[in-house]
Amino acid sequence: MKSKIGFLVSALMVLGIVFIAGCTQQSPQNAAQSAPSDQGRPPTVSEQCPSQYDGTYQGIFTYNYKTPIKDANGRTIDYKVETSGVRLSVTLECDLVYEEGVLLKVTHVIASHPDFGCQVGGCTPLQNPPSNAFLPLEGTSPGASSASAMGLFIAFPNGYQLFTNGQPGALYVSMGGQVLSNSLDPSIQGYSYSVLSTDGPSSFPSEVRDKDGTYMNDFAKSWTLSKTT
Repeated sequence: MKSKIGFLVSALMVLGIVFIAGCTQQSPQNAAQSAPSDQGRPPTVSEQCPSQYDGTYQGIFTYNYKTPIKDANGRTIDYKVETSGVRLSVTLECDLVYEEGVLLKVTHVIASHPDFGCQVGGCTPLQNPPSNAFLPLEGTSPGASSASAMGLFIAFPNGYQLFTNGQPGALYVSMGGQVLSNSLDPSIQGYSYSVLSTDGPSSFPSEVRDKDGTYMNDFAKSWTLSKTT
C-alpha cells in the first residue's frame, strides 16, 4: 500500500513544476517533493473511501490574451486585453484517504476547447501518468492553507496536460468540498494553472496563434470548479 501511495503522490510533483505566463513562455519551478508527512515518515493510510469529493465538478479555466489595436495604416498602436476560457467537467473517484489529504482518480473529463480533443461526450483521461486530484481532508482557510502538490492533474489522450499550481497555499477548497479553485492570493494570479503537451511545446490556445500580433498575457488567469453531482 505504501508503495502505491509513493507512486501516486510522486506523479503529483508535476503540479508544481511549470507555470505559464505572458507569451506562453514555460519556466521551471521548484517541484513539490511529495505530500508532507510527519518527520519524513510515510503517511498513515486508511480506506475511508468514498470521500466528500467523489462526484462531478464543472467550471471554467480562464485565460487572458492581447489583441492589437491598429491605426488606418495597419500599424499597431495599442493592445486590448481579452479574456476567454475552457469549460471543464471533471469526475473524481476516491482512491486513498490518509492523514495528509485525499487522493482521487480523474475518471472522466469534458473540455470545451478543441485543443484538448475531449469535447462532446468527453473522454477517459490517461492513467500513465495518473490523472488525479490531491485535496485536503477539510476545506482551506487562512489558518489552514493547502499543502505542497495539492491540486488537479489531467493527462488527455491527445498528449495535452492540464494541471493547477501545486505550490503551498495556491488551492482553495470550501468546507465540504463543494468548490475547488485557485486561491485569492495575489502572488499567484496569472499562474493558477498550466497547459503542456507531451508532443512538444504547447500551442494552447490555438486561436491566439494568429499572425496579426495577438499574443498571450497573464495566461492562466483563474480557475474554479463547483460540484454538481
